[in-house]
Amino acid sequence: MAALSIRYDRAFEGEHLRAASSLFLIVVICAAVIALQIRRLYRCPRCSSIPIKTAYGWRDEFGKEVRDVEWNPSSCPTCHAPLR
Repeated sequence: MAALSIRYDRAFEGEHLRAASSLFLIVVICAAVIALQIRRLYRCPRCSSIPIKTAYGWRDEFGKEVRDVEWNPSSCPTCHAPLR
């Protein structure tokens, strides 16, 4: 069996850290762009409001009910216009 000698090099570790950091930054930027596009493009055609629902029973750290964008709603919660 031939023994392979691998030299430990800290530059190699730095390259991995730099690549992982850049990939994490790309994922965060993509998530922010998707969230902004949803808020900009996902609107009711009649009243131009974003269909947002309140999650019943869920509260955030300040005691307020959590509000979230409603996915595939049948009607607008603001003006009750049919969306399908």
